[in-house]
Amino acid sequence: TSRWYKCDLQVATPAWQFEMPTGPSYDFSEPGDRAVFADVYMARLKEQGIEVIAIADHHTAAWLPDMQAAGERAGITVFPGVEVTTGSGSDGAHLVLIGDLSKTEQDIAIVLSSVCGFDDRDHPKFNPGRKKEPAPSPRSIADILTALPDGWIAFAPHVLGSKGLASPVTARSSIRWKALHHDKL
Repeated sequence: TSRWYKCDLQVATPAWQFEMPTGPSYDFSEPGDRAVFADVYMARLKEQGIEVIAIADHHTAAWLPDMQAAGERAGITVFPGVEVTTGSGSDGAHLVLIGDLSKTEQDIAIVLSSVCGFDDRDHPKFNPGRKKEPAPSPRSIADILTALPDGWIAFAPHVLGSKGLASPVTARSSIRWKALHHDKL
């Protein structure tokens, strides 16, 4: 028999441009505050009936271990993931890459470097002048999808938005066609 799960497969954390809810303040340099925040976060997801999430911060998995531990305590399945700005289009179309449950923060770092082409020297993950703005990958959507190893899936988030795959300012003509017809998207 089949079972449906209520999911959110593009969940942000404080690692990304995250709007903090009103209420207590947290010092995220303190592991205890990170754990308390992650538990509150999971409790709010649980209140909404969410059973499965995928972490999808831009170009980082810094909060993945905290959110996985909190998800386990709350009974929410937390898939490891990352949102990537690709090198396709004027300033990049977005892809969300989600790994199987065995993937770790280190696995995401490997995908960001080996599959997406980010490095600390020539292709940083964030624009040097604006540290919280993701830089585009040196690789196209099709290149990233082709290099994506087994154990990962990809989807195109906010497809009609300014960084979406169907936006008139991102991937066009053959790049869009290749991405939309790729077996891994």
